[in-house]
Amino acid sequence: MDIKFNVGDLITVNGTHFMVAGRIDYSAKDKGQWSEFFLVRLSDKVGFWMSVDDKVLLWEPLKNSDLTGYEKVEEGDETVDAVAGYVDCESGDSAEYEDYFNSADNTYVSIEKWSDGTEKSKGVLVDPDQIVLVKRGEAEQIEEAKEEKKSKSVWKYLLLIFAVFLGFKFCGSSSSSSSSAPSIESGLSENSNYSAETYLTGADKEFAQVYSSNMGSVESVAKDIITHIEGNTSMIYENPVDSASVMIITPDEFCMVYVDTITNKTLVHVCEKNWIHKNSEIPLYHASASTDMFAKSWHIFKTYGSDSLKKSSNSHYHHHRSFGSFFTGYFFGTAMNNRYSDYSNSVRQSSVSSRSSSGGGHGGWGK
Repeated sequence: MDIKFNVGDLITVNGTHFMVAGRIDYSAKDKGQWSEFFLVRLSDKVGFWMSVDDKVLLWEPLKNSDLTGYEKVEEGDETVDAVAGYVDCESGDSAEYEDYFNSADNTYVSIEKWSDGTEKSKGVLVDPDQIVLVKRGEAEQIEEAKEEKKSKSVWKYLLLIFAVFLGFKFCGSSSSSSSSAPSIESGLSENSNYSAETYLTGADKEFAQVYSSNMGSVESVAKDIITHIEGNTSMIYENPVDSASVMIITPDEFCMVYVDTITNKTLVHVCEKNWIHKNSEIPLYHASASTDMFAKSWHIFKTYGSDSLKKSSNSHYHHHRSFGSFFTGYFFGTAMNNRYSDYSNSVRQSSVSSRSSSGGGHGGWGK
């Protein structure tokens, strides 16, 4: 069955939105080859596996081992041929498997015996026509970019690869003059286009402010904020799943621009950078699961560094069917997007040029 997705793709299965977070390609002596995709449901960040062979099945964990009503339909040895994204196995790993079918409710049970444990899952059939690709992930865009650059010089090609895979550390612009730049929070509080919506109380009774804006889209608000702080950003990221939220980080502040899931207004969460680390378990106000997961990924990345973007090499577990919350460090690692970074650089250069020619001073944002 020709169903193929890349890590980072946004898809729907039976109308429910998932992000493709991982993929495993298997082979078996008597079964041929097939693929399994690790899917993260965006509404609650719960993980599922979707296997694609002669039929498509969506699997969830099975806690008990009651096989009443089930009949064994297949067994054998499976070998991992290739992996991608967030999975806890490697090429060459193998397991014994047994598949059971219940004709009464058309469900399946899979039992996999790895060298370090046994995993059980329950699967339901999925109509392939109910699987829709909503948005391509960055992985496919990377491949297209490579093809476009083949005809150009070698150094430009290498620069593209470097920028794609390592550029998230440099996305945005760092400025030595940031100490003199206006703050995001003060600008919001003094601007008639923004209204105080609520605040979140964190550890040590420190607050994060939430503002609503009448300026329209997330993009408009994000660019307005970048203009106010004269492009003095440390990093800027756009949510790679749905582009519905933008993270703006300065040397002192953390800011998330996103859509209110209740009112559909554009909201701005702003706080000191330490606040988001101390209070990483507090959900963003009226944010979607995707946006909330995106915000928490910053805390994961800053806490664990680049190690949070890859599987640890210090330990190895075969439990690729561990269905817990998606590892947000990996999610954060796919968030690089240059359009806001380019805009920030442009604003910063214009601001520097303006101060050099006029003697300086900050503009009155909102006046």
